[in-house]
Amino acid sequence: MNLLFVTNNLYPYLNANSEIAYKLASVLKSEYDCNVTVLGYSDKERPDTDNPYGFNEYEMKAIGIGRRIMAKHENRVIKLIRLLLHPAAFLYVLHRERDYRYVLKTQYKNSIRRLCKKQKFDCIVCFRNPNDTLAGAIEAETGVPIIAYELDPWESDVGGIDDNVREFQYNIEKKCAAIITTKLLYSNYLNGEYRLPKCEVYCAEFPNIIEYKANDNILFSDGKIHCVFTGQLYDDIRNPRFTIELFSKLADDGIVLDIFGNDNGCLKDIVLPDNVIYHGEVKSEKATEYLLASDIVVNIGNTLTNQLPSKILTYISMGKPILNIIKVLDCPTLKYIDKYPLALSVLENDCLTDDVVMNTKSFCEQNRNQCVDFSIIKEVYYEATPEYVGKQLYEVIKNAL
Repeated sequence: MNLLFVTNNLYPYLNANSEIAYKLASVLKSEYDCNVTVLGYSDKERPDTDNPYGFNEYEMKAIGIGRRIMAKHENRVIKLIRLLLHPAAFLYVLHRERDYRYVLKTQYKNSIRRLCKKQKFDCIVCFRNPNDTLAGAIEAETGVPIIAYELDPWESDVGGIDDNVREFQYNIEKKCAAIITTKLLYSNYLNGEYRLPKCEVYCAEFPNIIEYKANDNILFSDGKIHCVFTGQLYDDIRNPRFTIELFSKLADDGIVLDIFGNDNGCLKDIVLPDNVIYHGEVKSEKATEYLLASDIVVNIGNTLTNQLPSKILTYISMGKPILNIIKVLDCPTLKYIDKYPLALSVLENDCLTDDVVMNTKSFCEQNRNQCVDFSIIKEVYYEATPEYVGKQLYEVIKNAL
């Protein structure tokens, strides 16, 4: 079976969604003898080395100035005026992007058409967000069956949901052979938030439960308790201000917060205390090494109740103690954290009371050397393993052909 996976970031700068695409491509290649090509892009210069996954990659070169400008402002519709006043805005118009919310759609469409002319694909699987992957594949009109792999709410990629977004989503999804989504997002179809298309809709967990081997590549050797967060930060759905203020109260206790990832500008107005260190973006493999070297891993939850940070399952896989900062009472992480024996959930609405600070301090000090055996984790969370979800995807593809 010849498959085309369409995602965003290519190796080695994988993000949460593209990492899922790579994991499932690896399972389909090794377990079901599928030939997989991954289409995506990179905002950074990629090293001139083969990826360790063993399948083909196709990089969209012409990301364009429009995307680089928009990257700073997506999900911030109120800053659209600043964007339009940017001196390079007229170049963006020349790229003929018809909707500022789907700035890569045309480039995906053209790249998919080129690839389908070079070789025959049995199925195209589009991992979104970004929404551009699916919109571009549909508009490419290749005649190849398309499966939408929905990992995020549509509104998280376009700054909100309205009737126009719902209509666009429905018109795109109704042309798919099948949809794979999370149980959380499926609830949006059932409650009428999204229009349910006529194609088959399947639910799957994030395939992030894998066994990690500790290594000595990175070691924190200053004797302090290092708590590590990796991932994207946002002003709206995943703001780190409360977490930083909490750790500022722990500065005298030898407890450090290390932040790795793209802050999307939301740290620029925050004065970081000495025990909170922002390291910037690193390759996905390096981020994993820092997590494995940590004493505590930190999850910052979303304000959205229909979006699960997929990294929570990665953290669980590592068996590390998890400090789970949640922003809403019905945070979807709690379904998974409540089954995990080494976790403390802190609700932002509880504010920085003395009890919150002391509970966090005690949790870090008492659990820094603790670990949950992976055999226990795999048994509890088996439906979130790559082999389980990979089999689900393979069956969906077979049914779509």
